Amino acid sequence: MEISRERMILSESIFWAHVLIVIPIVGLFFVPLKIMPARDIIHLSYLGFIIFTQAGWGLLLFGMTGHFMNTCPVTTFMQSIRGYKIKDVENHKHSFVAEFFSRYGITSLNSKRVNYMMFTVLFFATIRVVF
Repeated sequence: MEISRERMILSESIFWAHVLIVIPIVGLFFVPLKIMPARDIIHLSYLGFIIFTQAGWGLLLFGMTGHFMNTCPVTTFMQSIRGYKIKDVENHKHSFVAEFFSRYGITSLNSKRVNYMMFTVLFFATIRVVF
């Protein structure tokens, strides 16, 4: 699919801005409590916000696509700029994290595996809050 130079630049800008959204998902595990005493609650809240946003967006897309999947609205927007319609599988089943790692040669990830990883991170963040 051929897209204009402007759309490519916008798409890449959104891609790299997306990195800033994703870094805290894992990065907050490594912030010392001394620096951020409320780290565990902030981390769990952030993860909850991300997951509920993706689930809500997935529900909205369910009406158009006929199936539910946690879907990031930022990824949907980025894929739309790239020319994929919302109903297109390359849009609503696309994973930013899988694309990011594939750019560095790790191609074994897909959107389903990324969702499993997200819930694993949520599990460990919850454990940190509870214990």
